[in-house]
Amino acid sequence: MLKNRNAADPRADRVDRETLPIIDLSPLFGDDRAARQDMARDIRDACVRSGFFYVVGHRVQADLMSGIMDAGRALFALGADEKQAIASPPPFGRGYAMMGGRALSGGAYKAVKEEFYAGRDYPVDETGPNLWPAALPEFRVTVERYIEAMHELAERLMVGVALSLDLPEYHFAAFCDQPLALLRLVRYPEEGAEAGAHTDFGALTLLLQDGAGGLQVFDRETDGWIHATPISGSFVVNVGDLIERWTNKLYRSTPHRVVHPPGVARLSVPFFFTGAADYPIACLPTCVKDGETPIYPPTTPRLHESERRRAQGF
Repeated sequence: MLKNRNAADPRADRVDRETLPIIDLSPLFGDDRAARQDMARDIRDACVRSGFFYVVGHRVQADLMSGIMDAGRALFALGADEKQAIASPPPFGRGYAMMGGRALSGGAYKAVKEEFYAGRDYPVDETGPNLWPAALPEFRVTVERYIEAMHELAERLMVGVALSLDLPEYHFAAFCDQPLALLRLVRYPEEGAEAGAHTDFGALTLLLQDGAGGLQVFDRETDGWIHATPISGSFVVNVGDLIERWTNKLYRSTPHRVVHPPGVARLSVPFFFTGAADYPIACLPTCVKDGETPIYPPTTPRLHESERRRAQGF
């Protein structure tokens, strides 16, 4: 195996089922307790190993998955004036933006990616109201349907996480009530672009990819980068910094990046699920031994996200 440790080197090895497992979530929608426990063990193994896995059997309709991709392409095909009319207010409001970021080498690069943020319409965060393109009346309908599907899937996944941690299946129900959560549509241009190594701030990220690929995950076992190759009909799920903190580093928030070479545009649709803004986050009881001091002090999703943004310079 290549074992590419160089953060500025875009090469990566090919992923296989053993590196990033494919987990069938069908047991979460049924009553087979043995199947649910098997699935929970798979989630636990994946989260301990890297915090990254594919999910299938998630019940998100295929036409909605393709529809959100079509909606993103339609949005980014609009003229500059139409997109500027829904420009995202700084520093991280909802709407459209041309985004830069960190290059693979760690430095800044020019704003070449296009992005669009939206979420549920309730006032639980500082991102402001949704902004919708006037020229695409069906865009809002599709995006709102997709956001609801992602909330439902995130809540279902948190049931799986609870079972994987030997907790009651609805242990995280209040955590999922009116959560901080945002959908992002991202277009990487034909001339290529990149997103340097980073971890996600929140609890879970649910990623829908097109066929272009480009997502790479750092694999601790090989000490190098691997491709998270798109698998049709699946989502890539990863746990974020909040889950790592909540589980006393039992579950891992792993660095990942995007290396998109020139050739074709790339569209990805991540959904960032952070949790109920003021929910108390303290080390989970099954993640600390008697007499052991947790690594992190208590926090809340709102405070945690604010601290992580400041640490990353946002």
